[in-house]
Amino acid sequence: ALVAVDREGTIVQVNAQAQELFGYDRDELIGQKVEMLVPESYRRQHHHHRQNFAETPKTRHMGADLDLYGRRRNGSEFPVEISLSPVSTEKGMFVLSAIRDISDRKRIAEELRRANEELHRRTAEQLGEYRSRLALIIDSSDDAIIGKGPDGIITSWNKGAERIYGYTPEEVIGKHISLLVPSDRPDEIPEILQKIAKGESIEHCESVRVTKDGRHLDVSISVSPLRDAKGDVIGASAIARDITAQKKAEGQLHQSQKMEAIGRLAGGVAHD
Repeated sequence: ALVAVDREGTIVQVNAQAQELFGYDRDELIGQKVEMLVPESYRRQHHHHRQNFAETPKTRHMGADLDLYGRRRNGSEFPVEISLSPVSTEKGMFVLSAIRDISDRKRIAEELRRANEELHRRTAEQLGEYRSRLALIIDSSDDAIIGKGPDGIITSWNKGAERIYGYTPEEVIGKHISLLVPSDRPDEIPEILQKIAKGESIEHCESVRVTKDGRHLDVSISVSPLRDAKGDVIGASAIARDITAQKKAEGQLHQSQKMEAIGRLAGGVAHD
């Protein structure tokens, strides 16, 4: 869901997904304070955070380590992850909020936690069943979850990756992850692999990836090192989210404000 607000927190534009997610019609949202989409118990805190963002605007990702919630028209609440992007125009700064319902991700995380607890209670003969359940949990994610070795060779590929990039697991497992990187970014993967080898993680790195049919996607990528029982890094797990729609909305907001300014200038010239 995409929601654009001005410096005062007034909603100036929403997309169809925002209407569907929160249960409001567009006309019910435009002109209202964005706090109407926030649970009442969080509104005062949200107002304070909004003021702080206006003072130091920069792209921010919120939700990975915070409990954030949205409020639907019917009063129900749901966990969210939010990405804030400032957009400067001649009419001042606007903030574009990309809001994702992470209810399924919360459920998956809880299932993973329970599965991990079960692992310690299972015998060696039961590990196959555990691994199968773990694979089903990972496959239920809408995000692309990709495992790779320290050399960048792809070792696992979930259904989210297949949906986003268009490749089946059989087409990519055993190949280098650079398969997904545009030719004008030759240094990106080596730099990521160097950081992973040192045990460093990468959080919400925005980049571009190429699909099987040649389309370029804007993505937000988080990469974490995978360690063995001794703590040595043996690979990496990458989670990628398609943010192409968010980037397109930012560009459209820029363009609409530019065209509005040109329209006012043309109107003034005609009047003179």
